[in-house]
Amino acid sequence: MEPSIPLCAWRMLLIFVASIVTPLCAAGENSLNVSLGAEYTNGSYGSRTDTSIWYFPLSVSHQRELTTFSITIPYLIVLNRKLSQDKHLRTYL
Repeated sequence: MEPSIPLCAWRMLLIFVASIVTPLCAAGENSLNVSLGAEYTNGSYGSRTDTSIWYFPLSVSHQRELTTFSITIPYLIVLNRKLSQDKHLRTYL
């Protein structure tokens, strides 16, 4: 069974989003957009073992008069059963 996304990663993402969104919501006459996406793919990708890829982009944009600030923060998890047996290669990006 493949490992799931660590709970600490969800907590860090939630704290990060709250730290960005809270000050921006306090300002008046601004436009704030926040979106969180998710994508899961699984395949052999030319090798003998299956690889699972989880991708979570978090996008925040803030518009005030003529200025727009936007940022997209990607969170990527690549899981491969063969690589996960080697502790040095198992990494959450």
